[in-house]
Amino acid sequence: MREGDRVVDGRIVDADGRPVPVRDSNGGVVDVKVCPSADSGH
Repeated sequence: MREGDRVVDGRIVDADGRPVPVRDSNGGVVDVKVCPSADSGH
């Protein structure tokens, strides 16, 4: 993460609110939550 990045709904977003792409070991972008959402009930 970089300065200004934050976690929203379990996903990383930049300071402007744009999603930060998470890449797998092959370099492909994956849609993965980095933590459970606050509203998920967990």
